[in-house]
Amino acid sequence: MPSLLGGSVAIAILWKNLFEIDGLINQVLAFFNIQGQGWISHPDYALGTIIILATWQFGASMVIFLAGLKQIPKELYEAAAVDGGTKRQVFFRVTLPLLSPVIFFNLVIELIKSIQVFTSAFIISEGTGGPINSTLFYTLYLYQKGFTHFEMGYASAMAWILVFVLGVMTLVIFFSSKYWVHYEDGGETIMDQSTKTSRLLTHLFIILFGLFMLYPVVWMVASSFKPETLIFSSPSIFSKEWTISNYTNGWNVVRNVNFGQFFKNSFLISMIAVIANLITCSMAAYAFARLKFPLKKLWFACMLMTIMLPAHATLIPQYTIFHNLEWVNTILPLTVPKVLATDAFFIFLMVQFFRGIPRELDESAIMDGCGVFQVYARIIMPLAVPVLITTAIFTFIWTWDDFFSQILYLNTVDNFTVPLGLRLFLDSQGESSWGSVFAMSVLSLIPITTVFFIFQRYIVEGIATTGIKG
Repeated sequence: MPSLLGGSVAIAILWKNLFEIDGLINQVLAFFNIQGQGWISHPDYALGTIIILATWQFGASMVIFLAGLKQIPKELYEAAAVDGGTKRQVFFRVTLPLLSPVIFFNLVIELIKSIQVFTSAFIISEGTGGPINSTLFYTLYLYQKGFTHFEMGYASAMAWILVFVLGVMTLVIFFSSKYWVHYEDGGETIMDQSTKTSRLLTHLFIILFGLFMLYPVVWMVASSFKPETLIFSSPSIFSKEWTISNYTNGWNVVRNVNFGQFFKNSFLISMIAVIANLITCSMAAYAFARLKFPLKKLWFACMLMTIMLPAHATLIPQYTIFHNLEWVNTILPLTVPKVLATDAFFIFLMVQFFRGIPRELDESAIMDGCGVFQVYARIIMPLAVPVLITTAIFTFIWTWDDFFSQILYLNTVDNFTVPLGLRLFLDSQGESSWGSVFAMSVLSLIPITTVFFIFQRYIVEGIATTGIKG
């Protein structure tokens, strides 16, 4: 759950509040008679708050690790048990080596993500990168140069320096992988036989750790129903009084624009992105997985390379093109690229899934008179439901939370999405209406949490069947 929520403006706002001088963190410290700090206003601690937020989002990597664990053959665990292997030996000699491809994949993806940190730094520092540039990440500085100071040439040069540095770091990881990454065929995993006491303690730890991780979100939800004067009176989620006025006030408070307009815009952009990705990415994946055409391997390699290409590398030329087309302040820059199958990550997932579908099904359909498109529509797509649902879920969540692209291309309040509406809300209200801020933040998280809980089993299943395994 933190991995799905952590990249949103709502969570960045929550994090900013948690580490304020009168925030939840200092309230908890005061309970133990420990002197608190102005964490986000002190140059020695501000960066640490963003690092903690990034760490809090580890769940995305865990989902991929879980998918990898599901592919480790159970026979290996059985053989290790017969040979008298201890849990420690099984972990280091069986699980870890077979999980090394997943570790490698996560390492590359997390490296790319860490270099592109923007939303949390922008919200927590209010776009300044302060205090004293302590949270001035490279991408935030690039944004300032290009879209605050309008030094497009300078920003473009910065973008390609970022590509070069990231490329060198990625190459080092790739070349070193031959010494520590091991590839084997996968299967199903089997749980280790443990004593009831050990299993009980493990489950207890997981429950307590989960509650600890989710407490900030639970506290925000509870605070959204508290009167303004009681929000910071105690770190407890309980209150003597409850109210829904924060929701009614927050819904209409932003410059006389109903917050429902922001939801409408976000839903429109997100649903267009989902539909476009499902259609175009699946078509591209089908071509790579099933069809024969010149330079197929070269084009596939080029497509994979774009996964590691930072979005900021093409930021300036893309913005220039969309500006010349007079698309700025419309949803077109946020939706048209999806129609062109530009999300290489989802193409890769689908290619791996399609390759697992027996070709005999294609051949039988062709013998029955089906053409290429009919095979795609009637054979491949119905069997690809898990990976299609996975693609739809992540496309919706990532588009809904895409603060960076939306702040670039949407300029007027009527076109704002939920992330921009939350930022505008903070700009207009500051710290005088945290109850309303929390209320609208809670509402902004409902769509993505709903999608997650309904389709969560498809996420692991979709990833586990796409070849990201040991």
